[in-house]
Amino acid sequence: NEDDADAPGDEEAAPAGVKKQQPGFRRCISVPETLWDVRSVMKVRTLDESVHSTYGSEPGNKGGITFKNVGIREYARTVGDNPSCSSGPPVSISWEYNALEEISLEEYEQTRPPRRSHFEMVLPRKIRHNMLRREWDIQNKFIAESVRNNVRIKNQRKATVNNLGKATKAEEMIESATRKVKRMLTFKPPVSVQVKQLEAKVNEAQRRRSQMALEKIMASEYGPAIEVGGDTSASSI
Repeated sequence: NEDDADAPGDEEAAPAGVKKQQPGFRRCISVPETLWDVRSVMKVRTLDESVHSTYGSEPGNKGGITFKNVGIREYARTVGDNPSCSSGPPVSISWEYNALEEISLEEYEQTRPPRRSHFEMVLPRKIRHNMLRREWDIQNKFIAESVRNNVRIKNQRKATVNNLGKATKAEEMIESATRKVKRMLTFKPPVSVQVKQLEAKVNEAQRRRSQMALEKIMASEYGPAIEVGGDTSASSI
């Protein structure tokens, strides 16, 4: 309530150097009661200071972002649908997972195994098949169906790449034939004939405007035209 805010008993003491608001002055709700000191949010002034700044790394700084605990989930494996798999069944994670107990970030970094390279993370076909069949009890029919789907998608992609140029020419021929059939059914002339007809109409409209402008000039100089025996002649003055 603005009336309650302007009451003398509810006024708060303004800081030093800041003028109090005049009583009875009604302000917008979105404008603050007093004009406080305006300070910039920039921590540095130039680009060079930003590059060489150590802001956030000082001890005791509360403005940075820190990580405390690490949560790990172990997901089950199932047959995937990635067509980029070179051969055999692709492997993907399932919806089921087992959440392990959270540990601190420092403990995780001290006890985790060394990171694997890109080649160490590649699973050969035999390992993927044995993992799905023995460890996760995936039936052979699902594995075979996944392999057939991947082969079919690969063949479709190859056909698309090989027929890309042929398909473009065939589409152009089909579009041209479609336009011709539409013109025959709707009795429309070709586009070139339509353009010529429009140009003729434009020229005729320009000729008429020029004739009307000339008649106005003649009428203003020699008087209105009088029809005599079907002919138009300027009236004598």
